[in-house]
Amino acid sequence: MRIVLTIILLLCSNFLTAKSDIDTSCASMLSDIDANEIRASAKYSDKVIKISGRVESIDEDMWGDSVIHLSSEDDWTFTSCLLSDVPLDTAISLNKGQDVIFVCDSFIEILGSASLSNCKKNISEDDST
Repeated sequence: MRIVLTIILLLCSNFLTAKSDIDTSCASMLSDIDANEIRASAKYSDKVIKISGRVESIDEDMWGDSVIHLSSEDDWTFTSCLLSDVPLDTAISLNKGQDVIFVCDSFIEILGSASLSNCKKNISEDDST
């Protein structure tokens, strides 16, 4: 059991400190999706994505798991970047309007919005934001 726990901790640690495949903002990702959904899916799928943006809302899904919506920076659109599988302690520490950086390892496009999962707050981010 101790070996399994050690392996899990190492994998999580490696994920948080690993170099991302793509470094982008929520607004840029949504612009890519708007321009060509197929190309955006090819660009972001199966990649470790470092994504930045402004927290629009901090919610719970129907199972009580934390989800964070990052703003598209366009007041007249309904698209956003949804980050799921966010640790509870991270969600508790966030505020609406806060600029954040997350690292996520799963992407799908849903109705013109981005949905990213297995998201962890970037540990190299300055927490003064």
